[in-house]
Amino acid sequence: ATPPDPITPLSGPIVSVRARAVPSVPKLAGLVQSNLRTAGATSVVMSGPLVRSGGTPATITRTFASLARRLLAAGACEHLIVAGGATAACVLDTLGWTRLEVLHVWGPGVVTLKPVGHANCVVTLKPGSYRWPPGLVSHFEQPVAA
Repeated sequence: ATPPDPITPLSGPIVSVRARAVPSVPKLAGLVQSNLRTAGATSVVMSGPLVRSGGTPATITRTFASLARRLLAAGACEHLIVAGGATAACVLDTLGWTRLEVLHVWGPGVVTLKPVGHANCVVTLKPGSYRWPPGLVSHFEQPVAA
């Protein structure tokens, strides 16, 4: 199977965030946690027209970072996949993760990292313009063991 384009999320339920109407972090966290309980995975993605003005990109990036912090604090997430360099930097900074160990290289620029001192979660980073590596796609297409 051909991996999806750089923007397309991996399989599973999708929580769409509209640039002109970014929901609150508690609301987003509730939607994500519901999907995690029922499906074991979910994607949070931007939808609608791209907005590059008025601080909107920074607001969305901060929202995603705050969402990650909230999910980890609740113990709701064991693996974050973050697409986009600015988003990844903000997420790692918000989580206070400054030391990371490489666990797996999926392809050029796409790696799974373990934050030193935070054994309960790993993070996979993918630059926004890069395609999803086929190995990463097939890994996350596997059924979650119950």
